[in-house]
Amino acid sequence: MHEAVEKKILRLIATDFFCWIPLCIMVFINFHGVEVGSIAYAVAAIVLLPINSALNPLLYSNIIDNIISKIKSQKQRASGSTSSMSNRRTLQQSL
Repeated sequence: MHEAVEKKILRLIATDFFCWIPLCIMVFINFHGVEVGSIAYAVAAIVLLPINSALNPLLYSNIIDNIISKIKSQKQRASGSTSSMSNRRTLQQSL
């Protein structure tokens, strides 16, 4: 239970960090006298922040966890069928 909540919070923090840190860096650089173009601010505001806003509801819900569990189960089925096929081949070769 706690592990699932921790993973959800970690994903939320990571996406917030990667969406907001470019804007924060640009502001701090600007405070130190380096001129940052308005295009860079526009890209951050038009691209990064809406991505963050769109991801947050998905991260708060269980959709991501459901997708990950489905992918894992499909990989296990695929590896299970591959190993059973190789077992059949080995059995046929030994006969």
